[in-house]
Parts: sequence; C-alpha cells; structure tokens
Amino acid sequence: MTNDPDIPASRRGVPPASGLAAVLLLLFATGWAANHFTAMLPALRVAERLSSAVLDGAFGVYALGLLPGLLGGGGLSDRVGRRPVVLIGATTAGSGNLIMLFTHGAAGIFVGRTVVGVGVGLAVSAGTAWAADLGGKRGTTLSGAILTIGFAAGPVVSGLLAQFLPAGPGLTVPFAVTVVLSLAVVAAAARAGAAGGVRPSPSSRGPGPMMRGAASAWRWPPRYRWRCGCSRASRSRW
Repeated sequence: MTNDPDIPASRRGVPPASGLAAVLLLLFATGWAANHFTAMLPALRVAERLSSAVLDGAFGVYALGLLPGLLGGGGLSDRVGRRPVVLIGATTAGSGNLIMLFTHGAAGIFVGRTVVGVGVGLAVSAGTAWAADLGGKRGTTLSGAILTIGFAAGPVVSGLLAQFLPAGPGLTVPFAVTVVLSLAVVAAAARAGAAGGVRPSPSSRGPGPMMRGAASAWRWPPRYRWRCGCSRASRSRW
C-alpha cells in the first residue's frame, strides 16, 4: 500500500468511509467540548458566586482563542497535513475543559475557555477541510451537520448532569465527561490512522472548506486554480 499523497485514499487501499467516520467523530467531540459550557453557567454562577461579567467574559476569551485557529488552521493543515492539526486541536479543546474540571474560579474559567477556543478553531478549520478531502460535497455537508449535533448534544447532556446530580458532582462530572469524550475520540482516531491525513498535494487541494457558521469554503485565487488545472492536464496526458 502506497502513501503517495497524489493518489486518492481509495486507490491507496484505505477505505475513505472509515477515514471520514473518524473525522466526523472528532468534529462531534470538538463541538461538544466547545459548547457544553453554556449549560454550566447557572451552576457555576450559584456554586462559585461568579458575576455576570465573569461569565460573559468567558465567551469573549473563547472567541479570542477561536479566531487564530479558524483563520490559520486550514492553511497550516495544507502544509503539515490535516490529521496532526485536527488531533492537536481536539486534544487542546479537551485540555481546556480539563483545566475547568479542576478549577471553577474566574481565572480557571478564563484560561480554560481560551484554550478550548484555540483547540476548537484548529480542529474545526482543518477537520472540515479533511472531511471535504475524503468525501467531497457529501463530506462537507456531513461535517457541518455532525459538528452542529455536537454543539447541541454537549449542553443537553451537561445540563442534565448538572441538574440531577448533587451539587459537587454536578459541577465536576459534566467537565469530566467532556474531557473523557475528547481524549477517547482522539486516541481512537490516532490509533486507527484515519485516511486522508497526509499533506494535500497542490493538485488535490482545490477549493477547501472553512467555516461559514459550521463550515464554508476557501476560494483559491485564479493563478492557483490555473496551476492545479495544468497539473491535472499534465498527468492526464501520461
């Protein structure tokens, strides 16, 4: 089995469907890690006596962490490969929740949410591009849908745990579940060696997906599209 990045995954003997499933699981876990915090706001406000300013600020620092990854994660994955960027991003998002598992004060929440934002930005930007590499338009559509399901499932589960567990576990268990989910999915994807994680070749990149709400597309300048067309034409003659 060859690892030539110019050869599609299906021709390298790697089933694209299994690789796409791994990417979608990573995006699901990332969406969960990003958004489950919203359900924890009432419990944190009461238990830690946090002000509205602190809780609102947690969303501000999350956005500050999110932007660099969203803007640069796709380009970084073009250079070093989708797989390492997505795995690092999902692990980072889980690590941010790990910080908040052990400290619920203002400082811990600010640091944790910033780290979560950085990880989510990397995982989402590179993960949606990876899904498109493996599944084309279907991969792009599925990545947005699964990411949105993760965004929704996280708050629902964490909210139920916070509501029905005693006060102490009600604060810690939702963060623990999120951390375990993130790290378990990362470990499974890393062990599986999901398809499509190689660095995309210039001829295979084309327009790649980025965020538009859940996912949208980068538009490559005409000169890059012209080069890609020439590359494909040169191979077709042979």
